[in-house]
Amino acid sequence: MLGIDYGNTNCSVAVMRSAGIEVIANEQGLRLTPAVVAFTEAEQLIGEPAKGQSARNGANTVLDIALLLGRRWDDELLQAALPRWRFKVVRAAKGDGVQVDVALKGEQKSFTPPRLAALLLGQLRSTAEALIGGTAKEAVLAVPEGMTEARRQALQEAAAIAGLRVKQTLSAPLAVALLFGSEQEPLEPPATAAADAGAPEPPPPPQQLLVVDVGGSSCCVAVVQRSYTPQPPEAESQGALKVARGGGLSEEYVVRACVRDDALGASTVDGRLRAHVLRDIKRRQRADLSDNARAMGRLLVACEGAKLTLSSATQATVTVEADSLDYFAPVTRAVLDEAAPSLAPPLAPPPRTPPPSPPRSPHPSPNPSPVPSPNPSPNPSPDPKPLP
Repeated sequence: MLGIDYGNTNCSVAVMRSAGIEVIANEQGLRLTPAVVAFTEAEQLIGEPAKGQSARNGANTVLDIALLLGRRWDDELLQAALPRWRFKVVRAAKGDGVQVDVALKGEQKSFTPPRLAALLLGQLRSTAEALIGGTAKEAVLAVPEGMTEARRQALQEAAAIAGLRVKQTLSAPLAVALLFGSEQEPLEPPATAAADAGAPEPPPPPQQLLVVDVGGSSCCVAVVQRSYTPQPPEAESQGALKVARGGGLSEEYVVRACVRDDALGASTVDGRLRAHVLRDIKRRQRADLSDNARAMGRLLVACEGAKLTLSSATQATVTVEADSLDYFAPVTRAVLDEAAPSLAPPLAPPPRTPPPSPPRSPHPSPNPSPVPSPNPSPNPSPDPKPLP
């Protein structure tokens, strides 16, 4: 069975080995596969090869496939995303869904979002089968928190097209919390006098886990509760994940709260870094590349590479070719830190307001105590003489 993390920007696949869970590297040696599908005059490309040629073939390079899944044509989020896509998204020929029109080997083709997602899932399945040396037919999918039932059904349809039977679909925070819980010691019940007297032990107190998922195009902060319930459970909780742990108890994971920011992610850093490089090139080399769509695409890829370099180095150089000329700009770690949005505001608690001061009594005390002067004079003046 495969475990697939299906994100809007990147995907990954893992299997359970004797030494633990292993995230499988793709043909490029990377454990993250870009969720990108491209079509050319000769072939269709998936993952890193598709992303690498997106700058020169934007009309036939499909991004944000997870965003397209299960969307109606009149969906507000879909309509807001249409202007920034270079590929063509139109209303489906049948129904109120969407389809993507591309050119493959010189012919116009139309793909539904599940078919595009199936190409990506099929690539992940082939990568896993090359490692395990067998056929993979089942998978557990981890999807972004808040994914609607219609979008999950569309993803399961894509998995069926790719030859995979979905055993379960989990939200990403639940999957992270489950992995964390599997690597921890079981929760300990509280020590009480009843337990010492031989009475049945009470269940351990619940544990609250804070899961921060910074993805390629969004950031999700969730609070997941880990607790124990009787096994088998008396009533299934909606949205809860239960795992048998023995001893008559099962471990339960429930998302108690979740906040999602679609304007905060790795692509946000890439965009801000590109804006800095554009200003630097304009200042140093007197060139404005903002109107060159191909140069802007190449520059975005180059800035992403510089961001990865700066994670372990203090300086990198961004180089881009436009109009047969090479443009470059140095980028330092300080520039990256400035471009990266802070995670502190979304995670920090709201500021605490000081308690209101007690109301003053409208009736003064009959014997008020004298209040000393805040700045007594060092040389007090003598008492004035009484008037005659």
